[in-house]
Amino acid sequence: MKKVKNLILIAFTLLLLDFSLSHAKAVLKIICDLDGGKIYIDGKPKGECYEGETIEIIVPAGKHTVVVKRFNRDGSYYYFKRKINVGDGVRITITVDSELVYTEDYYYNKAKKSQSSYDYWKYLKNYPNGKYAKQVKKWLDEYYWKKCTDINSCKEYQDKIKWGKYRKLAKEKLEKFYYNQCNTIKNCQKYL
Repeated sequence: MKKVKNLILIAFTLLLLDFSLSHAKAVLKIICDLDGGKIYIDGKPKGECYEGETIEIIVPAGKHTVVVKRFNRDGSYYYFKRKINVGDGVRITITVDSELVYTEDYYYNKAKKSQSSYDYWKYLKNYPNGKYAKQVKKWLDEYYWKKCTDINSCKEYQDKIKWGKYRKLAKEKLEKFYYNQCNTIKNCQKYL
């Protein structure tokens, strides 16, 4: 009788163990590569991680999307995304290898800070119809117009600034420069 009780107890324990394993959850072990990264599982915030730190998150078995994101003051952000499919009772390690993403705000803030025509052009190249495009074009128009003090700089204005409000004035200035150089037949040909 005691043997039967022990067998029933063992069978019941195995049945409970089998039941608990079939309803077990998976464990995601996330190793972060940056400080202050926000962890999202299937779009829901699950915490914050720090460089070298390991975070364990329990999830139901199945398909999941893991995202780690951290915004920077300059408008850029670090981003990591991985889709996974985990089974019951599985422990999976995810080593975050985030990449730096440059946003429209990043390019605009960089241009404003540097006051460099190169950075303003870079913004326009990436976001020709962006939310700051109007301000960037205005800045470039003013910048090249102020430089329009000789033939080469006025030609540069004409070549680069197709939308400029000073285009007519730059053309007139350019003609005046050519006219003023018209002291030989060769130089007058440029004017004509």
